[in-house]
Amino acid sequence: MDATALRWVLGIIGVVFIAGIYLYSLYQSKQRRQAAIKTFTHEEIESGFIEDEALRNELSNINAMLDEDINAKEINKIKINPGLESEPSVNFSHKTEIELPRLVCDLLPDHRIAHVLKPAGDRLLTAEELRNAFTHTGFQLNDESRYKLEENPIAQFQIFNLTAEGSFQQIDETQFTSQGLVCCINLSECAKPLDCYEIMLKKIDELVRILELKVYSQELDLLTLQHVTDIRKKLVGEIPTDQQGEPDSGE
Repeated sequence: MDATALRWVLGIIGVVFIAGIYLYSLYQSKQRRQAAIKTFTHEEIESGFIEDEALRNELSNINAMLDEDINAKEINKIKINPGLESEPSVNFSHKTEIELPRLVCDLLPDHRIAHVLKPAGDRLLTAEELRNAFTHTGFQLNDESRYKLEENPIAQFQIFNLTAEGSFQQIDETQFTSQGLVCCINLSECAKPLDCYEIMLKKIDELVRILELKVYSQELDLLTLQHVTDIRKKLVGEIPTDQQGEPDSGE
């Protein structure tokens, strides 16, 4: 084989190799997207909101660990890759129209953790889909017409309706609708805030999957890994004095 023919053969092999790598990368990308749980809109995934996808992975890790009954110390070791962080750029388009429940607002900011769950756009959640979602995730309606995990004493958080009253009192009526949910921990009454928060994240993940919701902070900004990381640090090192008991510094 002369040099010219050899160059042609090597050139064709090189083109085929590059094309193979390109097609394989497209295949991997397609597989990842098909496997992705639709927590956020496809437009946001296409726009590269990395923190959303990373948060989804983090919630999946929490699900796996809690399902295996991993203890609190191991849960505390969950690490978030700071290299995946970027500034959030999607928030509520009309924050002034959103009214948090009064019972949530009445809590001091340092004594509460609240996440807002809301469908994309102006879609309302129906009574039937809410009842089915709450039943599937183990929530029960308590005497105050709010939802709670009654069988889990560590999960001392409640789900409010996204209204000033925060009540689901009429959820058994067909015409009942809701513009969203508010998951809230009252830290001044919570015995194990960090464990409670991890369980709340797990349940938020389940509700997001079922109802196709988006998750926001209590300031109504799109929830990111940085929000979650900051809350964990707060719960580890800045638990309210009500929960710390008597100081053990030798006084």
